[in-house]
Amino acid sequence: MVESWPVAVTIYVMTVTLEEAQRKLPQFIRQASAGEGVFIVSPAGGPTVQLVHVEMKSSRLSRHPDLAGSTKVLDEQALTQPLPAEDWAGLAEG
Repeated sequence: MVESWPVAVTIYVMTVTLEEAQRKLPQFIRQASAGEGVFIVSPAGGPTVQLVHVEMKSSRLSRHPDLAGSTKVLDEQALTQPLPAEDWAGLAEG
């Protein structure tokens, strides 16, 4: 009979302040993408946000199953591009 031994797993967790996260956000995003736990704490000291890596299942846009067949997208590229400034400039004005 072969016995199985527990496997040791090391998880690196980092807790940073909001101020530090603002200064080093690209670094913390790289670390979270590499699997490290990154928590950003509030000024009061409690965990507020956890950065985690998200796997994209597809690079294509997906439609909600309830809307299947009810919409037609003429230009999918237009859905992923920012709006031209002239289209949204008036929205910021009160």
